[in-house]
Amino acid sequence: MKIKYDDHTIVLPVEYGLHLIYDCTNSGDFLDCLLSYFGQKKKTRCIVLDDEDDLISPKDVELIYFSDKDMDSVYGFKPKTEFNNELSHFIEENQEQYTSIEMIRINLKELLTDRGMFRFRKILTSGTKMNLEISTANFEVSKILQNLLINSDDLTEQEQMITLYNLYNYIYRNSFRILYIDFEVNDITMEWLNSIRSGNTLILVDNNSIPVSYATEFDSLIALSNTGFVEKVKLPRVVAPQISYLFHPIVLKNPAYQNEKIFDLYACFRDFDRTFIVEFAADETTEML
Repeated sequence: MKIKYDDHTIVLPVEYGLHLIYDCTNSGDFLDCLLSYFGQKKKTRCIVLDDEDDLISPKDVELIYFSDKDMDSVYGFKPKTEFNNELSHFIEENQEQYTSIEMIRINLKELLTDRGMFRFRKILTSGTKMNLEISTANFEVSKILQNLLINSDDLTEQEQMITLYNLYNYIYRNSFRILYIDFEVNDITMEWLNSIRSGNTLILVDNNSIPVSYATEFDSLIALSNTGFVEKVKLPRVVAPQISYLFHPIVLKNPAYQNEKIFDLYACFRDFDRTFIVEFAADETTEML
């Protein structure tokens, strides 16, 4: 995948899997382009091409990304929120599993035969010969759902984010998906990430969000540039934590203060005018491709 904007080219040289990602330009252009092109379906910010330089339609890829600040506005069942809208759709598509909805409709009709309702009609028609009829109107499922509340007091920030990503991962389950994750990763998150791997999902995790010890569970680390040049490196999986550590901003800015192993690694990757994809091999293979 190639992202072209202004005079720059960002290459994302993978199609699926679980990958660490670091933007060596520190510009934020990569995520901004993804959000504009695949999130808002707009081509004004950039264009996205495949490896054969054919245009990728924004409709062909679903980007799933939420930042921390989004949680207050979407984590609930208020009108027109994701949870309300999508559960409404899910109920409509699986009505046989939601017998309670029909029970609510039946109970509303039975309400009209209660002694209390009969008395209420007598009050309204007092002193007249009116035959007042009160009927039930069908309700929108979304209005019932507005009474639901997820108790998030016992959920960590990571668990809240996971539920939101799971919702959209299900919605777009039949599409090619890019999941971009930049919230802090812990043991629960790592177990979840491994569970959602699939052949039509590209999972990108901000390298700054993980403890370096988790790096061995990823397929690769991608260090982005905006020049379009790509170099592939295959290294043994055991050095993945060192690679992850190297690509932290403080380390990259202060290589002279690192130990000899990190300094030697820095010497291999200090050319920030090219994109590096560091594949973590299961064996002791070391190869410059």
